[in-house]
Amino acid sequence: MTEISKINRRAAFCVIAENNDAAADIINMMLNVCGYINSTLVKAKPLFEELFVRIYGRIVTLCGGIMTCGRTDELKVIKFEDIYYIETLKQQHRCTIFHKNGSDEFRADISKLIKSLDGRFEITRSSTVANLANASGIINGMLIFYNGSLCSITKSRHGFIKKIMAETAVI
Repeated sequence: MTEISKINRRAAFCVIAENNDAAADIINMMLNVCGYINSTLVKAKPLFEELFVRIYGRIVTLCGGIMTCGRTDELKVIKFEDIYYIETLKQQHRCTIFHKNGSDEFRADISKLIKSLDGRFEITRSSTVANLANASGIINGMLIFYNGSLCSITKSRHGFIKKIMAETAVI
């Protein structure tokens, strides 16, 4: 943490400890502490949730991306520029994000997720959102990405997607 503070003085840390004495020791050794959560409190879970929501908001603001919890329970951020497309199973609110480093699953409401994406993304089907900046073209109703992967486009969205891609000189 000290190394991060030296590199970026605006970095802030939240201390999570099981007791106040341990927290005090840690806080006294650090700069840039923005908060403390006693993890033994019954009400700690909402505090953790609030903390992660705030961190997520900052990450999206700073790098433009989606935070996921991978299969190994590690948190990672997938930058918008690395995303090919996102598919969802609506009833389950489970999304699969296909990106330059593979794919990841996460839980999200697709309608809320769409609002957080930037102008590179368009709905191709009711359950799919694609990053047109990473698409190389359209063939037989399929959007083709630079890595060779495909996602389908409904007939009602085909003309609109093709028009956008033509305007941005993708096809």
